[in-house]
Amino acid sequence: MKTENEKTENAKKTEANVPVKTKIQREVIAWFWVGLVFLLINGAIGQARVIPSGSMEKTLLIGDHLIMSRIGYDAGIPFTNWHVPLWRNPKRQQVIIFKPPFAPDTPDYVKRVIGLPGDSIEIHDGAVWINGQRLNEKYTTGSTEPYELKMPYKVSSDCYFVMGDNRANSYDSRFWGCVPRNDIIGTPVMIYMSLDVSPEAWEPGQFRERFFAYANAILHPGEVRWRRIFRTFIPSLRCAFTEHGSQVTPLMKYADAGVNIAVADEAKQRIRHHASRTFTPGVLGGIGSFGALFALDHKKWKEPVLVSSADGVGTKLKVAMSMGVHSTVGGDLVNHCINDILVQGAEPLFFLDYLALGKMDPQVVEQLVEGMSRSCRKAGCALIGGETAEMPGLYPPGEYDLAGFIVGVVERKKLLTGKAVQPGDALLALPSAGLHTNGYSLARKLIFEVEKLKPETYVAEVGNKIGAELLKPHLCYAPALKSVLARGWVSALAHITGGGIPGNLPRVLPSGIKAEIDLASWPVPAIFKYLAKVGKIDTDELLQSFNMGVGMILVVPPKFVKSVEADLKKRREKFFRIGRIERAESGKSRVAFTGSLNL
Repeated sequence: MKTENEKTENAKKTEANVPVKTKIQREVIAWFWVGLVFLLINGAIGQARVIPSGSMEKTLLIGDHLIMSRIGYDAGIPFTNWHVPLWRNPKRQQVIIFKPPFAPDTPDYVKRVIGLPGDSIEIHDGAVWINGQRLNEKYTTGSTEPYELKMPYKVSSDCYFVMGDNRANSYDSRFWGCVPRNDIIGTPVMIYMSLDVSPEAWEPGQFRERFFAYANAILHPGEVRWRRIFRTFIPSLRCAFTEHGSQVTPLMKYADAGVNIAVADEAKQRIRHHASRTFTPGVLGGIGSFGALFALDHKKWKEPVLVSSADGVGTKLKVAMSMGVHSTVGGDLVNHCINDILVQGAEPLFFLDYLALGKMDPQVVEQLVEGMSRSCRKAGCALIGGETAEMPGLYPPGEYDLAGFIVGVVERKKLLTGKAVQPGDALLALPSAGLHTNGYSLARKLIFEVEKLKPETYVAEVGNKIGAELLKPHLCYAPALKSVLARGWVSALAHITGGGIPGNLPRVLPSGIKAEIDLASWPVPAIFKYLAKVGKIDTDELLQSFNMGVGMILVVPPKFVKSVEADLKKRREKFFRIGRIERAESGKSRVAFTGSLNL
């Protein structure tokens, strides 16, 4: 028996004895068959196309690379204009590729079939009407206008009326009539590549620009629209009409109702990136499970008490939406919730958010979550999960609502309940940065309706653009008070939110106790002076509507006052001694004010 090596050596000798002429003939025949297969595929099965214009947005974007199927529609000789139509005909609302009848030597067009042979077409009231029935179109952008179309337009036999989905930016049958069946060469099957580069790269003859576009995509993958790759185009079997107020809409998708799961998945990927950066050792698993898991460190906590809270940002969201700045309110939400559990002595463990939008916008979602993530990281709190809901019909596009849920922990013996507050305790105030997250309904009415200002308007009395002033962050007081709480130097804390000082300080005072506050003991920020002036608001209303420059109040026993003040100074935290605790008479106000605000 011959070994494998012997067989190989014999084959090499045999090949070496083959004449050169025979080798050349074999190579030519092989390449002939390769070329024939290529011509067959290119001429009768499929071709590649690239979208050079925005006439089909949002279905097809500039820079989308398509695989086109010619099967059953057309066959021809590649690189020539010779072709013959085959047996298949396009259906209504199907996207097709065709040679423009008015200029057959120009690049192929991509449009959507609207009218079939024999149809009567009218365009009015911003809609297309086929044979007296309104066409139900979910894919269009821009208003549908007739332009040069003389109505009613009768589609010729063996002809098709086509339009682009971007109705205000499409050169289609409204200008040059219908497409003969002989000029239709195929239908798109799939997007195999999509590049977000300059449109000039896809214009005919721009080989240099196109080369650099592909090279740049290799060097900068961010210019590839990855989520569009492998999208397919499956023609609907029937079209959707609106007749006598009722709709017949076959093959409905969730996206037709305004909920786009693909876009939601993209938003979740962005959430996962930012949330994972906040994870602490107690977090078990990651984002995406049905429930979020957190393991409490039993070595650290001897008798732990869990403290929870839920809150929102109020109509400060309207300011964020009008300015297109969303990360600030995301951070505000976390800081507000942390402050709420801080008043009971708790340190945060984990946070969950609830975000509801009229239309899913991954960029807005990312800004909000980035703000939440940033605040969570600063506080050592894990952004462990949440809910992001697209709710068309409940919220208009561009608007959203935001809520947060937090869980913290405190040792039972260090729990702040207010029971330890005694007459003689001092009241120290930590300043706010502005409105924080309360009083915005009144502030917006005064600024945007009464004064008719724009967010970008500079207000000299405030020393800032009014939109930027309103978006100043809600401060988190946990870092400033960490040492004070650990040492047990306070008997109570009050977070000054909705309801102001009169509405929040009594919540931590036991019965028979009142707070006496000197209104002249702290500086009032300029924004509150401006709002008081514009609205002619009296002192009582100001104190109930706004924090007036006080974000957190510390109730400190006399023996710890100097220690607390020294610790705050060491941390370079501003504070003001604004009053003291006294005994209260039955039935009297729990908070008594003296002096006048520095307005």
